[in-house]
Amino acid sequence: MSSNHEERSAVDFAERVRGNQRKLRDGLRSQYDFIVCGSGSSGSVVARRLAENSDVSVLLLEAGGSDEVPSVTEAHRWVENLGGERDWNFVGQPNPHLKGRSVPLGMGKVLGGGSSINGMGWARGHKNDWDFFASESGDTAWNYESVLDIYRRMEDWTGAPDPTRRGTGGLVFVQSAPDPNPIAPAMVEAARSFGMPTFDSNNGRMMECAGGASIIDVRARDGKRRSLLVQLLSGCQA
Repeated sequence: MSSNHEERSAVDFAERVRGNQRKLRDGLRSQYDFIVCGSGSSGSVVARRLAENSDVSVLLLEAGGSDEVPSVTEAHRWVENLGGERDWNFVGQPNPHLKGRSVPLGMGKVLGGGSSINGMGWARGHKNDWDFFASESGDTAWNYESVLDIYRRMEDWTGAPDPTRRGTGGLVFVQSAPDPNPIAPAMVEAARSFGMPTFDSNNGRMMECAGGASIIDVRARDGKRRSLLVQLLSGCQA
């Protein structure tokens, strides 16, 4: 696919998203079957799944404002949102191990929630963690194999093919960071130099091994953020 075609596709996608959001806002009703509070990574998924049933109506509420601002849509400007109006500006309790300092806890106050202000990293969790959740809950639906199947179905992975661990054609576009800061590959190379395993992705074989290093996968395309709200609700008719 040519770069010009990719650019046109990205523009067309953004226009469809904006048009659909306008239509949903303009068609507000007096009552709904379901009301989902918060349009972040969890709320947008819940709303999308509910709205797949054409017999029910769904309202997705968000305390923050629009995500159609450059600091959200332009991937390289993500840091501008931290501590600003699109951040709830929560702060942790003073930590005695940090000389009493309180650590900021950035959480999105905007359409898309945290997926509209975060660093766009895509990290799926280690096999040991998922298997631990399954063991503690007594429910195999939480184990690595079960969750891996869900990730394969949702992903649209554009990196090196790995059909055992990665999915293609799903709703969630994922790629390896296309233009990482030079510090990142230098750190991966440094890890390799003293014997640490290195991988082409942080979400493939690395999540089944004892350790390793890689360039992070990201949720951005052609310099534009791909928040979960944009991806999951772009075609939603709730």
